[in-house]
Amino acid sequence: MAIKELAYNSLERISQIKEVEERTTAIRTLCQERPAMAVFIQYTYHPDVKMDLPEGEVPQSLWKRAEHDQYGMFYGNVKRLRNFSPNAAGNRLAKERAFFALLESVSAKDAELFIACKNKKLPWKGLSASFCKKALPELFPADMKVNEKEDA
Repeated sequence: MAIKELAYNSLERISQIKEVEERTTAIRTLCQERPAMAVFIQYTYHPDVKMDLPEGEVPQSLWKRAEHDQYGMFYGNVKRLRNFSPNAAGNRLAKERAFFALLESVSAKDAELFIACKNKKLPWKGLSASFCKKALPELFPADMKVNEKEDA
């Protein structure tokens, strides 16, 4: 049975596992139990995935942080990431507005994950692109370049 916790808390818990094999097993298990997490990690680190959104932090003045910690909202919203592709319908302003709506629909911590995905870097050293490529090789191209120093 899956542990019911925010996606942010799941990833944070996994990132703190010191033993690489144990961390690998934990991230693989999470992705099997929650396929949307595999999609999220792929969107975050896959070199071919681009988002038609401005880089960097999202100013807090542009969106309202949710005041709930509802479990599961994150997973249902991962599919919306495809709407921010350069090939997706809509102009950039419409995509930015939709991104703000996405951030407002999930818990404040899970919103941080969507911002991290947009910026192509999760906030934990233990879940770097290098680690995720090794732990979940089926999600990434074999020739994907990663910074091995991230794991040092």
